[in-house]
Amino acid sequence: MASAAWRRLARMAVLAAALLAVAALLPMAAQAADWPTTSIGDGPGAPAISMDGVSAYILVKTVDDMATPVLVVESGGKEVLRVNGMAPGWEVPPGEATIVEMDPSNPYPEVVFTSFSGGAHCCTNVQIAVSDGTGKHWEAVEAGDFDGGGENVVSDADGDGRGELVLPDNAFYYAFDCYACSAAPLTVKRLEGRKLRDVSREPRYERLMRDHLAGLESWGTDQDIRRSNGYLAGWVASKSLVGEGAEAWATMLKSYDRSSDWGLETCKRPQPDGSCPQGQSIRLTFPEALAAFLAEHGYRL
Repeated sequence: MASAAWRRLARMAVLAAALLAVAALLPMAAQAADWPTTSIGDGPGAPAISMDGVSAYILVKTVDDMATPVLVVESGGKEVLRVNGMAPGWEVPPGEATIVEMDPSNPYPEVVFTSFSGGAHCCTNVQIAVSDGTGKHWEAVEAGDFDGGGENVVSDADGDGRGELVLPDNAFYYAFDCYACSAAPLTVKRLEGRKLRDVSREPRYERLMRDHLAGLESWGTDQDIRRSNGYLAGWVASKSLVGEGAEAWATMLKSYDRSSDWGLETCKRPQPDGSCPQGQSIRLTFPEALAAFLAEHGYRL
């Protein structure tokens, strides 16, 4: 038993190092852009940034007795929007703002605001300050909470000068193995008005997806990694984004970890509150569970 436990810990350490290295490749996968960015450092606020008639800066305010990063957006010399970020409970909470053109259908560029909740793996909250077609009214579009520290969430993923959100698909973390043992495909989201549309499967982003896949596969020669169901789930999904899902599925069937039961229990008739009535719980095989998971999240083999 002790020997098995040590092997498990060793595998987790290898996977953690491998997948953290893959994560480090994410900013390199998209085109860099010279967008003005400001972030909170050691002081109480951050320097103002400006581009194309929009200025932004971050203050630290006390909100509900917590030090909170607050984004302030100005246009035409007037404040047009104020957005509260997340409060991690730190004296100087992290916050970052970038002015970037994400939707050219309105008169002004957008402001991407990230803040951090604290915690080992989660979460970076992303909000986007957006003007309407007249440029007179602004609001914050909630993009969601994502894994990581918040750096480089916006990139010019297809080189057209327009920014997109490029982030891992958080659904894959912990789905079939521990956090450090789980890989995740990339998602690309494009702002259209006040909606974020998932464009990950469009051909113009194939190079980005292949670069990310190459990062995953550069660590996939380790047999322990190849057998991790958490790694395999993210790898199969990443392969599906470049039209190679069926091939990846066949490889997964030969190499998945049959001893793991992580994420394999489901409910035949779940209740509205998420509970499972007695006798309705069933255990799936990993291929069965993965097939249902991929379909639920829009990954087609």
